[in-house]
Amino acid sequence: MFTSILLKSSRMMAHNNDGIGRIQKGTYYIPQLLHDVHVGRFMQQSFGDMISGYNNIALQQSKLLIDTSDACVMRILTSSVDYIFTDPPYAEKVQYGELNFIWETWLNLDTHWHKDEIIVNEVRGTTEEDWANMMRQAMAECYRILKPGRCTSLCYHDTSEGTWALVQDIMAQAGFVVERTEQALYID
Repeated sequence: MFTSILLKSSRMMAHNNDGIGRIQKGTYYIPQLLHDVHVGRFMQQSFGDMISGYNNIALQQSKLLIDTSDACVMRILTSSVDYIFTDPPYAEKVQYGELNFIWETWLNLDTHWHKDEIIVNEVRGTTEEDWANMMRQAMAECYRILKPGRCTSLCYHDTSEGTWALVQDIMAQAGFVVERTEQALYID
């Protein structure tokens, strides 16, 4: 509960006109105008969210699978999943490993997963080709575990030159067939 409010309770909470304040996503940033926060209110909201989530999971225990395995090698049976909603990594746009630094440090977590992150990162020496190869593996795994005739929804909002076309090619190579629609669905 405390970890979930860590950033909101820090000086990274920027002032804005709605009086609520916001964290600038995708970066570590200390704003010029600070926002006073009510940490107790954040704790209360977080606790309520945790209880609600626990109750919802408890209702669905027999049908729910939570798996934290590598997306490139999933520990899920072939043709066993009814539906996949995926929001894959956006090449170099969001550096997830670096953005987890605060929590991983706070909780003294092992960061060995960074070497397997599907990301373009010059510092780590991973290229767009590395990203595409790992995306191929991950999408092939999604195809493998999905029951025949079932669907996958892919949410992708990277504006990098050519990555959307590459993702579409990767999905086709994995075996997915695009449904015929007049337009894509955009979610703000």
